[in-house]
Amino acid sequence: MATFPRARVLFAAVTTAGLLAGCGSEPDASGPLPEPTRLLGKAAETSQRLQSAQFSVSVNGQLPGITVQSADGALTRTPTGQVDAKGSAQVQRSDQLVKLDYVLTGDTVYLRNPAGDLTEAPATTVTSVYDPAILLDERRGVSNLLRRVDQARTEGRETIEGQETIRVGGKLSKEHAEATIPGIEDTAPADDQTDDQAVEEDQESQETIEVKFWLADSAAKEPVRAWFQLPPATKGSGARMIELSLAKFNEPVTVNAPA
Repeated sequence: MATFPRARVLFAAVTTAGLLAGCGSEPDASGPLPEPTRLLGKAAETSQRLQSAQFSVSVNGQLPGITVQSADGALTRTPTGQVDAKGSAQVQRSDQLVKLDYVLTGDTVYLRNPAGDLTEAPATTVTSVYDPAILLDERRGVSNLLRRVDQARTEGRETIEGQETIRVGGKLSKEHAEATIPGIEDTAPADDQTDDQAVEEDQESQETIEVKFWLADSAAKEPVRAWFQLPPATKGSGARMIELSLAKFNEPVTVNAPA
């Protein structure tokens, strides 16, 4: 089998999460809106019980060590509690995007490049960098992020791919988000400033990230979409964004090693 030196980089991003469309549209804020803390709490409970899901991910901006521009796949928890995963990703290599397929099952990860070459390696090659089980982890995964949102606000209702949702915005501290979201630990320190208020505001912007969750307008409040805006990597550069979608909650997912 061919060697593939970027296996660690690929999965660090691929298992983080999934892709969604942008959040430029304005939600319908008319009429009474549900209280945000209660919405997030119910969504966290639902996320904590997840056994499987499909996901897709989109990265906008440069994240340290992350070369994946987009990815999609499926995760499932096995009877032993281990999480298997499969899917594909668009990876930036030099000046072009390359599609790579991946399968993580048991103690082994498989990666296939466009030429059809297959790389087989121990799962620890990737899980030591980023564990795909983290999305289903109640302490570090999606449920944890939902519980950690500060300054939560219900922004309105939106229809996402035919599904009615409620959009909730807020902030997450980097401390609570860095175990789940890659690339946020290497943000730029504030420049020297003489305005104390400006310094304080700049420091806060480097210590928090803006978030939005789209929760299904149903009893379970499944998190069907999420958007994370990270601080700039360097002073004066643009913000970076990760967008995540989840679907087909707890539907059967089969992950088999490539033949």
